[in-house]
Amino acid sequence: MARHLLLSALLLGSSSAMALPSFLVDGGLSVDGCAYGRGALAVEDAKATALQELAGVLQSPGMFAESTAHEELDTETIQWLRQLHDKAVEGLQVQQMPVTISGSRIEGNDTCVTITLARGTLPGHLADEAGGWESDVPEVSVTVTGEGWPDPENGLTARQQAELDALRRAVSQVVGVWLTHQRAQFSSLEERATGDHSSIALNDVVSQQLHTRSEGLVKEWSLLDSRKLEQGGVEVTIQAVVEKQKLASAASDVLTAIGSPRVTVSGPDAVVRPLKAWLMENGIEVSRSASLRILADAQLKASGNNRLLDLTITVEDLSGQQYGLWRNEPSLLALPASASVQADLIEVHLALPEQKEALHGELQRAFQAMVAQGGLVREVRVRKALLREPDKLHAMLTTLGGARDVSVVTEGNYHRASLRYAGATGELASALRQSLRPIAAGTLPQAKISREYEIIFE
Repeated sequence: MARHLLLSALLLGSSSAMALPSFLVDGGLSVDGCAYGRGALAVEDAKATALQELAGVLQSPGMFAESTAHEELDTETIQWLRQLHDKAVEGLQVQQMPVTISGSRIEGNDTCVTITLARGTLPGHLADEAGGWESDVPEVSVTVTGEGWPDPENGLTARQQAELDALRRAVSQVVGVWLTHQRAQFSSLEERATGDHSSIALNDVVSQQLHTRSEGLVKEWSLLDSRKLEQGGVEVTIQAVVEKQKLASAASDVLTAIGSPRVTVSGPDAVVRPLKAWLMENGIEVSRSASLRILADAQLKASGNNRLLDLTITVEDLSGQQYGLWRNEPSLLALPASASVQADLIEVHLALPEQKEALHGELQRAFQAMVAQGGLVREVRVRKALLREPDKLHAMLTTLGGARDVSVVTEGNYHRASLRYAGATGELASALRQSLRPIAAGTLPQAKISREYEIIFE
């Protein structure tokens, strides 16, 4: 029988509620996951929980603090754990790695499973396909072509415009490489999201967001060729060197807004459970307090002695901005009235392939729509007395990297601004404190964050 060695060091820096991981001397790293209830939904929920716990363990900054104290852990094992940790920090989650999932078992009122990651397992084939994203190479070199035409309004020549275009394309190309490296994790989000006038692929969305804060991503570049285009245009070919770690970190921040925002889920338990399972399977954190929420509303309609289900699922932020809306097809199924008819109808509707596919597709489009619009809506309130030049507030906010759709009004003793931001609320609060210094009447106080989306300076 395999001998289990508890790696208590892996729990440093992690939640006390996290499942206890263990290392199999002749196997790999394993973790248990449990979910309340019975049946297929409980099994899927338990799997998702175990994967999420394992991912959290690997990302823990203190996972090696005591591991070297265990004589049983050889150098090869320590090296493997370190590689897993590095890849988890870069953004690769274990949800899509080749793990072994045990059969389900009943423990009290819970259904539990064990997930094992074989020792030595690494997503190396993804790195090979990514064309140079090996863990020991700190930079990626790409050759790209850019085009530009004179922009007198902003004082830019055609050559400068072409160079800027080439640099943006360099970042976009490396984003594509990084996403290929992460393809397994984000495959469910790589489908195109259709907007009013265009289709935006995931790598385009990430690149678009990075354009506003790409400073420092390109370490250096050199001009290889240039030629003139019609109407005063210029085409340049450059070789650019992009630093992998900086880009991976920046892209992960954007993907947090796309695929891994914190989400609250509310509604009947029969709907909430499968929604949570889908979210966790896609690497999306479920929280009781978050800026994004999924609301499920289920209503029964009478049809003689039978009942039909009218189910609506909405994806929106705390400001009320809606990103997705899905409705079931009530006429597909009717069941006799009973105390459990609502739960029974929900379970059957969400198990129907067409309904299930339509729901998951709408959830994916909702997350895509959120980032395509520039992230979640945030509200900023600044007490009047804190600003020396309040007339410049709008201009300062529009120049903030990652900010879009800025509007400013004055209400009572406050200047109130609304804007979209692709990053975290705490990150925005820190950036605002720095950006507002030139127009502040004095030292700005620390920002207060209310309801996850409102930032207050008072």
